[in-house]
Amino acid sequence: YKTDSRTLVLTGSGDMYEYATSSAFPWWVFKDSTLTIELPQSLTSISQQAFWGSSASLITPLPDSVVWVGASAFLGSMWYEWQPNGPIYVGKALYTYKSNSVLQGDSIVIDDGTVSISPKAFYYTSSPTSTQKFSVTMPRSVTIIGKKAFADRKLSSITCLAEEPPTCEADVFYGVNKKTPVYVPASAIDD
Repeated sequence: YKTDSRTLVLTGSGDMYEYATSSAFPWWVFKDSTLTIELPQSLTSISQQAFWGSSASLITPLPDSVVWVGASAFLGSMWYEWQPNGPIYVGKALYTYKSNSVLQGDSIVIDDGTVSISPKAFYYTSSPTSTQKFSVTMPRSVTIIGKKAFADRKLSSITCLAEEPPTCEADVFYGVNKKTPVYVPASAIDD
């Protein structure tokens, strides 16, 4: 931690260690005083709640090497609050879809090259009891969808462009109407 610039500098490579709670992270003591977080270019994952509630408004760089972001990794942080509404990507991971309003009729097309959809990615988009519907299209590059990514969302349709379905963690579509149409490439269907 650089006291003079109030910068948290993380080093290392690969996956970030998973702590049980946000307060277990070694940098938790700096969460209310940090202005900037510097991440290593070789980081491949960001743990759940890693920067939850952080006062940092700048996270630099956001490495392209990141392929997984855990649930609530940036929730309640100044960085998150300053992000515009819409999809928030961290590297090749769709961290969340930020929205202050319901997504009525929206068609969300996830960027090509996205490898993962984080746990609870759409959990905070609108009220779980909302009757507003939206459709989602996932590119063929998505290989894993995190726990409860679309839980309790009112989806009008799901399109997956991958010929092989992505790995789904627990309850990805929990509470989604079982009659929601799912579209896949014809080549993905066994004869």
